[in-house]
Amino acid sequence: SFPRIKLITMIPRVKTKAKTNRTNALLYICAVAMVCWSAYKLTIFAKVVDRHDRRGMLSTTPDPTAFNQSEWKVVNSQRKLKATTINPKDQPICFISCGYSDTAAELDPLSDVHDRYPDFKFFIFTNLKDKEWKTPGWEKIITDFTFRRRITHSRYGKFLAWKYDKIRNNCRIVYFMDPVLEPRANGTTFVELAEMIEAYEPGFMQFRHPRKRKSLMQEFEGIAMAKKDYAENLEKTTNWMKAQPDFNDTTNIFLNQCIGYNPRSKIFQRLTTSMWERYSLELDSWRDQPLWAFMLRRHEVAPKVFPISWWKLFKKKPPTEHGHNNHEYQSEADVRSNTVF
Repeated sequence: SFPRIKLITMIPRVKTKAKTNRTNALLYICAVAMVCWSAYKLTIFAKVVDRHDRRGMLSTTPDPTAFNQSEWKVVNSQRKLKATTINPKDQPICFISCGYSDTAAELDPLSDVHDRYPDFKFFIFTNLKDKEWKTPGWEKIITDFTFRRRITHSRYGKFLAWKYDKIRNNCRIVYFMDPVLEPRANGTTFVELAEMIEAYEPGFMQFRHPRKRKSLMQEFEGIAMAKKDYAENLEKTTNWMKAQPDFNDTTNIFLNQCIGYNPRSKIFQRLTTSMWERYSLELDSWRDQPLWAFMLRRHEVAPKVFPISWWKLFKKKPPTEHGHNNHEYQSEADVRSNTVF
């Protein structure tokens, strides 16, 4: 009877081993399923990122050599503001945009965002009086230039707003933004970025071009494809640049849709003045990004790169709301100022 007893005592062990194998198999299947699901989600995410990048909605990763690694922090819009010696209410952050046309109907719609940022100031450079264009939440700076291109009018406020005492002496930091944009991040984010700009000697911050363009000729090709200027103008600009003794086609391209800068920075003032001396002649392309990149190379100055994707900082209005025929131009007549002619 002893062997029989031994066999009976072994049966529970066999059953226990089989149950363990089944459990391990189920765990293995679950682990494989989780890995496959994670891979699928990553693939979908990569496609979304790629789609947004093709639309120009994501900025490229900043170059770690562009500024100190300790400043290489992603600005979390939900994070509390650290202590600062400057009260934004005493010397506020300012947002500047420009709108020039013969009628308000041709302009990009301007969003009233002052209620969301009560401590900040908003200025709009324009040629239209209050009765001609209502701009709630924005203080108008009305100009009366004689440039023949209304695009040139709008670029003055973009690059030379610091010449106005109201801007230079009363704004801690200026964020220029095209009128098709409006702020998206909260005030804490803009203040933290302002502190970075103040700590950087050249005193200005920009986004890298989302298509990673690293030459002037690549930028001109992109302008032609997007119909932002016409061939004759682009050819004149390239001919002028190539005739300069310091011409170098290899240079980083930065977005000029939004620029953060210190209006008292001497380096930024000299850089924009030098650019304006050429741009204001209206001899060739009205696009400012190629000339800006050329001047950055000439003066050996580089902006600090925004450590945050621009679509987290600003919101872009849909093309259906854009003015000036969605900013597509075919000839000089598309940008001329009728009030001058």
